[in-house]
Amino acid sequence: MKKLLLILALFSFGVTQAQDLSSYVPARATVVGSLNGSQIFKPEILERLNKSNPGQKLLAALSEKLGYKVTSLDSVGINTSGTAYFYAIRTDSITITNFIFPLQSKKVLDEMYKDQENVASGKYTNVQLSNGTYAAWDDEKLVMSIGSGVTSYFYEYDFEPVKREMQQQANDKPASDESKYEMTETEAAVYEEGRTPYLYNYSLQLYLNKYNNTTLDIIDRAKEGTIDSEYIDVLKEQDAISIRYNIESIDSIYAPDPSSLDKFLHRRSSDLEKEISQLEDKEIQKQLSEVIDNITYYSDSFNISTHQQRYTGYYGLNTEEKDYLVNKWTRLQTNYTMYPASTPITQNKQYMDQFDSDAVINVWNGDMGSLLKEVRNNTMPMMGPLSNNPASFFNNYGQISSNLYLNKESAKIDFNVSFKDEFSKSFERMADSKINKKFFKYINEDKLLGYMSYNFNMEKALEEYPDLLAAQYGGLFGSNMNEAQLLADVFTLVVDEEALGDLIKGDALFYVTSFEEKEYTYTGYEYDEDYNYKEVTKTKTETLPNFMFMCSTESPEFTDKLINYLSISEMVTTTADGYYHINVPKSEVPMDLYFMIKNDIFFLSTSTEDMTAIKRGNYNASLSKKHKKLMRAGNYSMYFKSKALLAQVPTEEMHLAPKEEQQFQYISDNATDFYIKSSKFKNNTMHSELIMEVPDQHVDATTYLLDLIDHLSR
Repeated sequence: MKKLLLILALFSFGVTQAQDLSSYVPARATVVGSLNGSQIFKPEILERLNKSNPGQKLLAALSEKLGYKVTSLDSVGINTSGTAYFYAIRTDSITITNFIFPLQSKKVLDEMYKDQENVASGKYTNVQLSNGTYAAWDDEKLVMSIGSGVTSYFYEYDFEPVKREMQQQANDKPASDESKYEMTETEAAVYEEGRTPYLYNYSLQLYLNKYNNTTLDIIDRAKEGTIDSEYIDVLKEQDAISIRYNIESIDSIYAPDPSSLDKFLHRRSSDLEKEISQLEDKEIQKQLSEVIDNITYYSDSFNISTHQQRYTGYYGLNTEEKDYLVNKWTRLQTNYTMYPASTPITQNKQYMDQFDSDAVINVWNGDMGSLLKEVRNNTMPMMGPLSNNPASFFNNYGQISSNLYLNKESAKIDFNVSFKDEFSKSFERMADSKINKKFFKYINEDKLLGYMSYNFNMEKALEEYPDLLAAQYGGLFGSNMNEAQLLADVFTLVVDEEALGDLIKGDALFYVTSFEEKEYTYTGYEYDEDYNYKEVTKTKTETLPNFMFMCSTESPEFTDKLINYLSISEMVTTTADGYYHINVPKSEVPMDLYFMIKNDIFFLSTSTEDMTAIKRGNYNASLSKKHKKLMRAGNYSMYFKSKALLAQVPTEEMHLAPKEEQQFQYISDNATDFYIKSSKFKNNTMHSELIMEVPDQHVDATTYLLDLIDHLSR
């Protein structure tokens, strides 16, 4: 149900005036995102969504939940002409992710959760959706809060006060014989789907899985009326014995297995009793009941484990106590979010400077270095040198932001990463370069399937790297910063930056022109019964790319010596047209590779035709200004001509099912061009964009993506 509510909030339709809920997002949030409904959820888009396969499934699920037929998403109550937000905040003990959606009506929410306990203390409704997840709403907004405990916080945690608080709460609650068997909404959903809950004891899990399959079969046969003595004999002689075999390997149950096990068994026992009672043959009823009794093992049938771990991280022992705390803290945070923040995100200048109201989606993190620290602390608390806290390792990173734009011609995602202090100055020097324009003389755009370009100033990079690496990673070695700096100084003495910068300038271009089946022979081995082997010649066919790789070099004296050495060593062979064939066993590289150096460019290719044309000076080049600008605009670029690329995919080798083949054909017919490009490093920020063009047969990016999702979900 939690997923249904979240999907509804993201895709529902409203027509009231836009609402700005940014005042409910605190300025201290570590990550903030927004969805601008006015930029995407226009009436014609919502009409398409209503008729789409995902939309129909969503309406059906909503209808089932409400108990009456819902025919359009415009009746859900979310105001999509407003802006929805999500943000994350973190304390030493918990990470909370909040979603805030503008409402035009809370009627549907009130109906969906009318039977659920309201845990709010204010003039709004707050209900628990699942463990660690709460939803609250009033006339203006819907808030969803998802909490998760910070693992390191629970190391050696004293749970005794928590246990007393839980016990006091249990004593204050009216007792019920059935209360310990009541399933949560999530547990009930798992049960209804015919799945077993997750158990920590693997042997116990095997037992419950086998029990589940056996009893589901009994229920199905009871409904069909196909249970007879022969079937019961099979149960006794096969299934019951198999289940007892699993039981024999269980010597303990880990918390919280007892509760999950007993809830499941209690529900299944009730279902079995109901079906068995309707059987006409009383003898069959009796025999079947005996079999079920002999294969049903509640938690009191086992020895409960009381051993302790070395530390009690979040996924160790005391799981119920941790869940209790996470639920308590998340519930409180949900209540806080229902009121405006004392210092809202709109007062954060960094956030407001990057925010673009024309973007459909905006995501921002104000300090990527701090985020990396949190990830490191939460995932690598016990990993030797990496568990040190070298501030310099993270302090070079600034803010990061991203935006999604959808318009008539394309969909675009941009990324912006900023750096701090000396790191930024070093990066700007290394990035002070443009790709070699001579490369353009050796590209035929008509043959292109895709390319990747990259360029940086190798000489300046070699000058910057030693100090940069010492400052960046020296802290990983604890107090050995002096040693790290010494290694950097030695590197500077040994390496001739200018010479290496001439040999490898730092720019490169790789492009693919086609894929084709190639048959090649290679030397393999065959073994007899005594494991003696002999060499044999084998043949194999593979679909391989034809490509060209180019990089700039201005060190002819060294490269001539290197090529001469490779020739003497018979590692390369000179072809009739004057370029070189690399002698590599086909078992290692299943294609012919050729290289040469001409016009201060190193060429590496699989095509003798292209290499011969370049060597003779009659290569037929053709490259538009669009791609030239793309390659020279920044430090890297990428391009995929998806439709032409997919047309060369050997689908017969993929062994697709009929449905998958139809989906692949739709993708191929509606494929489009993709670009990734970067801009020059500016204002301490690296900027890049991913652009997807809209095919001619589609109206705009929004409808194109929606149609794609619709077809792939069928």
